[in-house]
Amino acid sequence: MLKPQWWVNCKPLAEEALKVKEAGDAVVLEVRDEGPGLTPAEKARAFDRFWRGDSARSGTGAGLGLAIVAAIADEHGGSATAVNASGDGARFTLELPINAARED
Repeated sequence: MLKPQWWVNCKPLAEEALKVKEAGDAVVLEVRDEGPGLTPAEKARAFDRFWRGDSARSGTGAGLGLAIVAAIADEHGGSATAVNASGDGARFTLELPINAARED
């Protein structure tokens, strides 16, 4: 069984960047940053394959990370979401059922 919640301090990513908790029949992982947050258009496309936000274009990523997270969540009966965090930055949440029945 998971502890109710725990935090990992990952400065400068965010003061409390990673949160994992058990919520009913699911485990929830939240990752938070202290960037500029997401525009409505960025929130709408954050999980699209090969899409990268304007502030990420200088990096070397291919725009697949969040799309892969969303696909894995969906395959396991869970969900992946992105919202603006209170204050600065964005919060990405992965929710997975703990005891999902598997169909073969």
